[in-house]
Amino acid sequence: VLISFLLLFLSFFFVCFFFFFQAEDGIRDFCLSRGLGDVYKRQIALQYGLTSEHLFQLSYGRRITRPNYGDLNPFTYIFDDYTHEGGNTKLHPSFSDNIELGYVYRDWFQTVLFFSHTDDAIMKSYREQEGRRIYVMPQNLSSYVQTGMRVHAANLSPVSFWKVNLTAIGIYNNYGWTEQGQKMKTRMFTPIFGCMNQFAFTSVWSAELSANYNGRMAYGQATVHPAPVSYTHLRAHETGRNLVCRLLLEKKK
Repeated sequence: VLISFLLLFLSFFFVCFFFFFQAEDGIRDFCLSRGLGDVYKRQIALQYGLTSEHLFQLSYGRRITRPNYGDLNPFTYIFDDYTHEGGNTKLHPSFSDNIELGYVYRDWFQTVLFFSHTDDAIMKSYREQEGRRIYVMPQNLSSYVQTGMRVHAANLSPVSFWKVNLTAIGIYNNYGWTEQGQKMKTRMFTPIFGCMNQFAFTSVWSAELSANYNGRMAYGQATVHPAPVSYTHLRAHETGRNLVCRLLLEKKK
């Protein structure tokens, strides 16, 4: 019993060590570093099967996102008289904590609750200068919180030749930053829907009809407008003559 307890303790210790204290890979900037806890990505996941049909999942992850070379580029690009864009050499890495709680039923239905908190999120900022000119540059936002729910149903079959995959996501984004000494916020709830239909008419011919909708979304200091998309895909598999036919119709609004 003592040996089993000791092995369990050592296993738990090494998991904690590699999860929280392993130093990050790559080049370290000691002015920006927050110590040995800086890692690129660490994740731990647990799952419990209540029965053969019901499965519960829990995961926690922590990651660091470093600015890329384009974000750090000190030069300014002039697109036109009203839009200039440049990098920011004072960017800090961003640190995020992510938690997900999921439930799976019979491998065809899944629902997930998720929460994410990010410090120093790297997002594009927009500053108005003289002459109504807009200067675009990346900036560290003080906080970014995302929470929501995902629901996915796969391989639904109303009839033998028809399969349906449905996805519904609700996301609440909340960005916070400081501008000219004032605390600013952008927050919004965003619905996302997706539906994919697959039809197998014969052993050769099949078709796919899909539609997706993204609602208005808060993205840093900006707001992204809705983007509904639908497309139809008609195809024929390879036959004895090695014939493949595809027809794709796509509609965006």
